[in-house]
Amino acid sequence: MSATRIMRRTLPFQGLWLGTSGLRAGWRLLIFLAVLISCLLGFREVVVHIPTLTRMVQPLREGRLVVSAALVAEFQFVLSLLIAVSVMSRIERRSLADYGLPARDAFGPYFWQGVAWGLLAVTCVMMLIFSGGAFSFGNLALHGRSLVGYPVGWAIVFLMVGYFEEFLFRGYLQFTLTTAIGFWPSAILLSIVFGFVHLGSRGENWMGGATAGLFGLFLCFALRRTGNLWFAVGLHAVLSTARLSSTRFRTAGFPLTDTCSTLRFRVHDG
Repeated sequence: MSATRIMRRTLPFQGLWLGTSGLRAGWRLLIFLAVLISCLLGFREVVVHIPTLTRMVQPLREGRLVVSAALVAEFQFVLSLLIAVSVMSRIERRSLADYGLPARDAFGPYFWQGVAWGLLAVTCVMMLIFSGGAFSFGNLALHGRSLVGYPVGWAIVFLMVGYFEEFLFRGYLQFTLTTAIGFWPSAILLSIVFGFVHLGSRGENWMGGATAGLFGLFLCFALRRTGNLWFAVGLHAVLSTARLSSTRFRTAGFPLTDTCSTLRFRVHDG
């Protein structure tokens, strides 16, 4: 017997809990967030009690961002999200594909189209800045094995960033809110939240938050057109990785302490 049928038979005030499609969207969101936050807090305790992991994330506590610390942090986010969505899929009797990330399309054409769009956008912006004399490539700051490990490590980090943020905002949250208020009202609301979340990063301003919100709305449009989130994951990962292009850039409010090149931007006063 399904959980929904059991609840219909046993719960008082059924109209408060259940709608025509089962458990109401508001309660599903609350359960999802409770599981997600519990997992994040639980994994944080695990990291604290494992000396090796504690040493790896120590730079984050000191306000520095290095690839090893970012890998551990993002892995916790992705694993917590997967657990929370898996719990909800069992409750709602749905598959993970219903929330926008079908496994059969993983790293398929849509993903690589997103990567291509991201690379094209970044290249155009960098060439425009270069043509104005405000950017120089500099020299490589890493050599040998580090030159390979550095970009691979950050590519994995930002693939996880794209996966987490897309599956959270345009995945489960978008799907669940859509069942309550429709696709585009949900998209607009979650894009505003997405912008405010990024506005909370250290060193971010209102322009950055607004840009993130508009970017989120564009990704909702991509979801509507493609039917899944793999395009958005690829695009998001590339654009996030592009923030590593300058030694003066900050990622999520943290200054980078290991960089691939001595690339520089010049800001002209007046």
